[in-house]
Amino acid sequence: MTIYIKLSTAEYPRHEGDVRLEYPQMGDDFILPETYAFVNSTEPPEVDYKTHRAEETPPEEVNGQWFMRWHVREATPEEIAAFANGGLA
Repeated sequence: MTIYIKLSTAEYPRHEGDVRLEYPQMGDDFILPETYAFVNSTEPPEVDYKTHRAEETPPEEVNGQWFMRWHVREATPEEIAAFANGGLA
């Protein structure tokens, strides 16, 4: 799935449908307006889900390109218990 960020407001994630709602005059051809930027996807870091979680954070601009970012945090006691019982909370 292609994801965008609206540059003027930092709204994220935005999708093609969101852009088309804002620019109904676009017609059939989808051309990304200059008010939006494509966000490159990145894989989440590998974590031990028994004890940690990887969560997406707002994207970051690097050398004129936008990239997804990730934050690793310790799992809560509730998440650890859910994982131990066969679920991923």
